[in-house]
Amino acid sequence: MATAKVVLVFLLVKMMIASSAQEQLGMQDGRITDAQITASSCYEENYCPDRARLNQLRDGVKSGAWSARTLNQDQFIQADLRQLHEVSGVMTQGRNVQYSQWVTSFRVLYSIDGLTWTAVQNAIMAGSKVFTGNTDMETVVTNDFSPTVVARFIRIQPLTWRRHISMRFEILGTVASKIEGLQKSLGMKDQQIPDSAITASTQYDGNHGPERSRLDTVASGVGGGAWSALTNDVNQWLQVDLNSFYILTGVITQGRQDADQWVTAFKVSYSDDGTNWKIIQTCDGCDGYDKVVFNGNIDNNSKITTAFGRPIVGRFLRIHPTTWNSHISMRLEILGKGPVASNRFEPMKLGMEDGHIADSQLSASTCYDTNSCADRARLNQVASGEKTGAWTAQTNDNSQWIQVDLLSDFELSGIVIQGRSDTDEWVTSFRFQYRPDGQAALIDVVDDNGANVTYTGNSDRDSPETNMLPLPVAARYVRILPQTWNNRISMRFELLGIRPTNVSSVPGKIGIEDGRVDTTSLSASSCHDNYHCVARSRLNQPQEGVLMGAWSASTNDVNQWIQVDLRAAFEVTGVITQGRKSSIFRQWVTSYQISYSIDGKDWTLVKNCDGGPKIFPGNSDGDSLIENGISPPVAARFIRLHPVTWYSHISLRWELIGQGPVTLTGLSEKLGLEDYRIPDGAMTASTQYDSNTGPRRARLNLPVTGVLKGGWSALALDQSQWLQVDLRGTYRVTGIITQGRADANEWVTSYNVAHSLNGINFNIIQIAASQQEKYSSYLTFLRAFTGNSDRTTQVTNYFSPPLTTRFIRVLPTMWFGHISLRMELLGAGPVAAILKDHVPLGLESNVIPDSSLTASSEFNADQGAKRGRLNLARVGSLRGAWSALVNNANQWIQVDLLDPYRIISVATQGRQDESQWITSYKLACSTDGTTFDTVQGICTNPGADRIFTGNVDRNTIVTSTLPVPQVCRYVRLMPVSWSGQISLRMEIYGEGPLTV
Repeated sequence: MATAKVVLVFLLVKMMIASSAQEQLGMQDGRITDAQITASSCYEENYCPDRARLNQLRDGVKSGAWSARTLNQDQFIQADLRQLHEVSGVMTQGRNVQYSQWVTSFRVLYSIDGLTWTAVQNAIMAGSKVFTGNTDMETVVTNDFSPTVVARFIRIQPLTWRRHISMRFEILGTVASKIEGLQKSLGMKDQQIPDSAITASTQYDGNHGPERSRLDTVASGVGGGAWSALTNDVNQWLQVDLNSFYILTGVITQGRQDADQWVTAFKVSYSDDGTNWKIIQTCDGCDGYDKVVFNGNIDNNSKITTAFGRPIVGRFLRIHPTTWNSHISMRLEILGKGPVASNRFEPMKLGMEDGHIADSQLSASTCYDTNSCADRARLNQVASGEKTGAWTAQTNDNSQWIQVDLLSDFELSGIVIQGRSDTDEWVTSFRFQYRPDGQAALIDVVDDNGANVTYTGNSDRDSPETNMLPLPVAARYVRILPQTWNNRISMRFELLGIRPTNVSSVPGKIGIEDGRVDTTSLSASSCHDNYHCVARSRLNQPQEGVLMGAWSASTNDVNQWIQVDLRAAFEVTGVITQGRKSSIFRQWVTSYQISYSIDGKDWTLVKNCDGGPKIFPGNSDGDSLIENGISPPVAARFIRLHPVTWYSHISLRWELIGQGPVTLTGLSEKLGLEDYRIPDGAMTASTQYDSNTGPRRARLNLPVTGVLKGGWSALALDQSQWLQVDLRGTYRVTGIITQGRADANEWVTSYNVAHSLNGINFNIIQIAASQQEKYSSYLTFLRAFTGNSDRTTQVTNYFSPPLTTRFIRVLPTMWFGHISLRMELLGAGPVAAILKDHVPLGLESNVIPDSSLTASSEFNADQGAKRGRLNLARVGSLRGAWSALVNNANQWIQVDLLDPYRIISVATQGRQDESQWITSYKLACSTDGTTFDTVQGICTNPGADRIFTGNVDRNTIVTSTLPVPQVCRYVRLMPVSWSGQISLRMEIYGEGPLTV
């Protein structure tokens, strides 16, 4: 795949900042309004995002900070800067006055469109950066970004905190129009941009076509060393379709490699859709004579880098030569950043015209009468009987509006409006507001300078006028506010967008078939050609002319795959596949494997009940749908399907089943050795050379301090030495960084890694099972990680798959000078180790109140459901268990957890004061308390109700794990068999509450 050749060359160019390198962007002084600040939650109304301004003071009942409602790593606070900014850092404080609350570490994410988020990266190593927060309530802590980021939205995600998530903050940076450059090559030279995306007005002949315009192209055979136009005039152009939206900052040009021909000056235009073009001008709104003419080349091979006056956002870029030497010939690279928004070549109508948006979703400030209300506002609506041909407001003033509720967030890109069909009334200008689901305030659409955009309306009854937003936005509610009008405020309209943002709040198809998963999210090991590529892999995709009815690989072997990037973590429960749709070709995949990944780097194969890779049955014809479940479900961002066997050729169409996005902590962040979040007491070793070289000296980048040395050093030099870290919780560990000793030429050159959940039983990471057949002994199965070759260079190794563990032990196998080491661990957490790290939800501890326990019956009031708590003993007349009134299979005891939780296991006991217990039982789960689903068997008795083993005496605790974790608010235990009398005590284990 070409992805292996991606070259991300960042050119860090000097920033042209008007006043200073770090301007405060407006949290403290109010330029960023309350409506621009949002958060995941508020403790209550006096602790909301408007209280998060730097140096905000407590004011009566108004708190001196934003405080989150719940304490977990899903919380965030964000600001919409309303235009692109070069963001260089953030400043943070804790909560003002009395309460010692502050955030001690956090991650920062940024976005161009509020849809796609990227974490600020660590400048030194792979992975998102964890920023150091505050240590008291008032001290301002400044964290700089290196490099800076270009963004409209900035989100702070607390990771650790003191007592409560509370903070105040400011954003540092400058408006994007002051940026001279922050750019990478977008793919002309390295062929990430395909030939089909490069077009031109004309070409001299077939050997000088636009595909020859790549930077550094050289003549080869009959292929020329540049694109050359057929004629020399100012109507010629060279165009590139980037297939997604990018921030475009400049271009690099060359002349023709094999002749003295080059372009000496040119203009640049850009487009969202390939039809409507804007030429770069010296200022916004300038007349045509202010179009910028850029200087081109002076010879055939020198590269000239041209920076645009400020970044532009677009999908298509076109170069217009204005002067040239000898002949119009050129080679080109495009510079920029992205992609920042998904492919929207043809924004679809969202449903006003065709009625997909129901009348009940429309509302207005006023209606002239019942025949002129919001339901008449559909594009191309005509008068019918007494019903008029538009929505008409009752009064003509700037307080009027019409609004659409899209029911969920859509990616909104524009609007089409018309006047009234049956009389000369129309809106001549209007403003536009929107609101994403879950936010309280409407947001104005603004231009690059932060001013509200006023859009041009109509000049007659029926001509449609299309207006596009400066950038796509995520919106559920859309409001149109007429500003000026002809005769009366009357209008018809349609909204334009791409699709609902990829959200599947209930289990179902995730979106490959209906386009919610964009084509840019699909990739493959290979494609037979452009007509058989990943865009053709959508379920039920038909053949359309030369575009085929499936993805087809270029070769038939087991190294082929097709992959989807869901852009966020989803819980994936199944896959649907089809063969190729064709009246001629009979091609399909007959079996396949599935792998999944959080980060696109470390992949894990879905396993079968025996622990080996699972082979899923595929298709037996071109059209039938074959659905396979994934049990247990996997939480992943990337899903990859690997054909194992096929008929005639590897060809398929597919869809995923699941729901999301789901919360999934982190990718690869430092876990805390370097910054002391992991305490000295959590670091141990087999031996230490002396007290100045103990395991606490093994922290990454730790220098010599007095007599304390710059690394851990073992006492003995043999392969029984080890260095161990206790993470004090279960973490997803993705990798390790090592260094040598800071003050001596001593380092570990090779090592193994062992891991454990309990600190007693350790497993050493081994090489892949598929490679073990090459070796003859267990010792050669152990994976040897490459260590260091000097004192200070950091060497990073990743674990594939990641480890879910608490203890990590490094075992040196080879060294230079002496066994000495400094290190850091990478990963995320703490996380619940599914099926292993049980978290009691609160029956034994009484966190779950008595009112949440109910039962089918109770023997008497002293043996009611509230007595069904684990380890509960008899107290006076109150008995030591819940006991049913009768012994039959219709009895049950139920717990209402009040919120949805992921249920992992259940523990049971018999009655403490009598020889009564249940010997087997079933479990059922519900989210509404009405509809219950009984837990099914997977490997044992698949598809039937799972029978769990109960107790054999009064007090021994028996814990049973569910085959697949279940999301439940209500958990019901149903006895199947018993000894003496149906009596039990119980506890439920899981994680949550879950975000709904």
